[in-house]
Formats: sequence, C-alpha cells, structure tokens
Amino acid sequence: MSNSILVKRQVKQLVKENVTVNGQKYKKVVCNIRYDDECGNGHNSFAITGDFYTNQREINQDDPSMCGCCHDELASIFPEIKHLIKWNLVSSDSPMHYIANTTYHASKGKIEWARSTAIWPEATLEQLLDKDVLQARLPALMAAFQSDIESFGFTY
Repeated sequence: MSNSILVKRQVKQLVKENVTVNGQKYKKVVCNIRYDDECGNGHNSFAITGDFYTNQREINQDDPSMCGCCHDELASIFPEIKHLIKWNLVSSDSPMHYIANTTYHASKGKIEWARSTAIWPEATLEQLLDKDVLQARLPALMAAFQSDIESFGFTY
C-alpha cells in the first residue's frame, strides 16, 4: 500500500520564546515534527513532540522541564500544526496497530480512544468494532495523511 520514500531523517522544529501555557511561563518551547525512518524499522513514522524550558539553564543543558506528546499545549502555542496532531504515530503503512488498537479500545467501551486511534472522530461504536469497515476506509485515510505530510513540506 505504501508509496512513501524511506527517509532517514526529516525533521522540522518550530520555536517560540517567552510563552505562557496554563499559567506556566516558559522561556522557550520547541515543537519537534518528524516523518522519517529514524527508528530504522523500514517505514517512515510521523511524530509531534515538544520541549518546554522554564529557565535559561535548562536551555543551555538541553534538559526541558516538560517534554513529549504535550499536544494540547503545542496546539495552543503553534495553531498552524493543530491539524497535524491527529497523525501522531501514523507510519507510511497505517496508524500504529490501527485495527487491533481501535477494536480493543472500542471493545472496552473507550469510544473516544478508539476514535482517536482510528482517526475517525464521528465513528459509531459499531463501525469501530468492525474490522472490515476499518480496513475499507484505510486507503482514503492514508491518502489524507499523505496530503497533509506533503502540504507540510515533507517528502512522503
């Protein structure tokens, strides 16, 4: 299914200084966005993470006070990437463990988690439990992913 070109390192960083999020002041926030095979597993994967620095010492020592998948915070600081957050952990093959994770969360009654995993916010519980329905929508989902990746300026 994948027509993605394997890329060893493809990263963009967005940086803002002197921002406040949820009452916390940060000297610097770095949003790291990548779509590559950095892990060496044979397919490109997409990820958005952040590094939040509260003082100059952390910036100099590269030791942020908060980091990782702080997506709500990143979306508030960098609204231009908000539409990409849904693609976190999607690879050139599919969302991570697409059918298994979606049906697992749906079977446990965690419909919002299942919708997030399937990248299908309006899906019904029945749709999220149906492996054939999930598989049938995968090509269109991956085409939308490819479009967003390329629109952001990455090689797909």
